[in-house]
Amino acid sequence: MLVRFTYIDAYGRRITQTLTSTATTIPDAITAVGLFAPLMQAISDGGLEEVTFTSKSTASAYAVTAGANRDVAATMQLKTSVGYDYALKIPMVKSSLVEAGGGIDTSDADMLAYLNQFLTGGGWRLNNRTPVYMVQVVGGELDK
Repeated sequence: MLVRFTYIDAYGRRITQTLTSTATTIPDAITAVGLFAPLMQAISDGGLEEVTFTSKSTASAYAVTAGANRDVAATMQLKTSVGYDYALKIPMVKSSLVEAGGGIDTSDADMLAYLNQFLTGGGWRLNNRTPVYMVQVVGGELDK
């Protein structure tokens, strides 16, 4: 599994290094990084700022669907817990979710299950820099 380390120096400059871990799952990779990071710290003056894990999916549940097109996307308009609007992109949106006129069916069970993950009790947040919750789905439309 690929693991990208981002280090920072005393001047605020960053450098990345990508290494391959023998771990085959993300939990195992997290453990491996926990053991490896102190070893790196012992030989480097840089500070470890971020670790990114990359693991390709081999599950058939995530196989591409016939007709999938990277140029077809949707934007969901959401209200956040701090009151601002947030545009959440959905790449290669399923054509069955596109309504006449280009709107996105926000009442579809699969769409609701996805969007509910961004609610207060869900496991995902909007805005990577300052994570916030979604409080309302305003709508969605096919990107043009």
